[in-house]
Amino acid sequence: MNAIIDIRNALKSVQSPSFVSEWTLNSLRESFMNFIFPTAFAQEAAGQPSMTYNLVLFGGMFVLFYLILWRPQSKRAKEHKDLISSVSKGDEIMTSGGLMGKVSNVNDDYIAVEVAENVVLKLQKSSVAAVLPKGTISQI
Repeated sequence: MNAIIDIRNALKSVQSPSFVSEWTLNSLRESFMNFIFPTAFAQEAAGQPSMTYNLVLFGGMFVLFYLILWRPQSKRAKEHKDLISSVSKGDEIMTSGGLMGKVSNVNDDYIAVEVAENVVLKLQKSSVAAVLPKGTISQI
């Protein structure tokens, strides 16, 4: 046990040269440790965000939802509805399944499409994807 105490005393004299005070060494050691491991100080409690901020945030999200999703979808739905209502006998159409043919009969909800000679298919009007220019089917 005495040997350990003697080693500690010997190291103390080596660690602190006579021209450097103990306070300076402690200050340097503390500065170095604070540089490597910064001291964490307690922060003040943050207040709750105001109701105005929450309303503006919610309103901004609603505007983005409207501009990105709702408006373009309703525009496409309106264009498709106009397309379906403009289909008449003799038009060449393409369905959403990829069938192309000439409209031979139009009802309120259904159309009859001639895809080949004497081959007539009855389809829902909503399955029409596009009205083709006249003569498109004969060119294919």
